Amino acid sequence: MGRHKALLPFGGRSLLARACDLFFDACVGHTVVALRAKVHEELSQEPWWLQARAAGRVSAVLLEPGQPLSASIKALLGASGGTHVILHQVDRPFVTLEHMQRLVSFAACRDQVVLSRHGALLMPPAVVPADLARQFAAEESWNDDRGLASLLQRKGLAWGEVVFDVMDGPHFALDLDTPEDYGDALALCPLGDG
Repeated sequence: MGRHKALLPFGGRSLLARACDLFFDACVGHTVVALRAKVHEELSQEPWWLQARAAGRVSAVLLEPGQPLSASIKALLGASGGTHVILHQVDRPFVTLEHMQRLVSFAACRDQVVLSRHGALLMPPAVVPADLARQFAAEESWNDDRGLASLLQRKGLAWGEVVFDVMDGPHFALDLDTPEDYGDALALCPLGDG
């Protein structure tokens, strides 16, 4: 794809900027982003990032080179300062403010993890109570990318689900892992290709 996918343009903003805007618009409080050092360096030139950091709206957890996705999730879970942690991946650009608000509203009255379901997929965004987030961050056996649902199953913990179907957005589950995925997403983007 040429650049780190968090910095790829999508709908006039980078994927990371869009994800942060989603959190800011949903008024979820302070946003912590797990970043590779190279991405963090590039962000230091981005006005939106500098403004959000100066305003105390966002901070970064830096990952070591080669660390797997599970390391970023553990870092974010461990950085929790509020009552809940929302996990979201920047490479799912069709998650909307309405999706996020439904998820947060559903999770607000539950003391359990709440996952998004799209068809048979359990996926981010997910909401994790802060006390569980801290436990999960310390989980030594969480050393692969099998996902949060897999960890919950291994621990025998129940979770809630918010179901998003085709009516909510047929592309909700699109995950940008390849240049082809990114091309497909750009073709579907209502705001143009950035």
